[in-house]
Amino acid sequence: MSVNQRPSEDGQVLILTLGLTVLICLLFSVVVDVSHLYMARRSLVAAADAASLAAAQGINAPAVYAGKATTTVPLSRTAANRRLTAYVKSAGLPSKFYRFRVDSMRTNGRWVNVTLSARVRLPIFNAITGRAGSIGMRASARARSVVN
Repeated sequence: MSVNQRPSEDGQVLILTLGLTVLICLLFSVVVDVSHLYMARRSLVAAADAASLAAAQGINAPAVYAGKATTTVPLSRTAANRRLTAYVKSAGLPSKFYRFRVDSMRTNGRWVNVTLSARVRLPIFNAITGRAGSIGMRASARARSVVN
């Protein structure tokens, strides 16, 4: 080899291309999994909001007829729980979310607070690792019935 000759660079572009392809695939998988998690979280928040609105329709009829409805309609815990259960069943929430459950339904007679939880399976991470892992999430919402 003389002084003016350079070593061969054949194949280096291939190595760089493969490395870039692997990096792009990893980035794509992270974006897909994070987007899936974000959309599932938004769906659970929307479900919690709708569930709390449904529960807030569980009015305390005797208190309303007794004239105790001032700025908000008095709520009955039993009626609110019945409305919440009916909404969860009619909306099919247990089939829309993996390991869905209603964590709590609290009311003080004026407002109702509903907390839901579920788990999310990450599609690409689970496919790559071969595991059926999931991430837990929780959403809460509060609602009340207002007298106009």
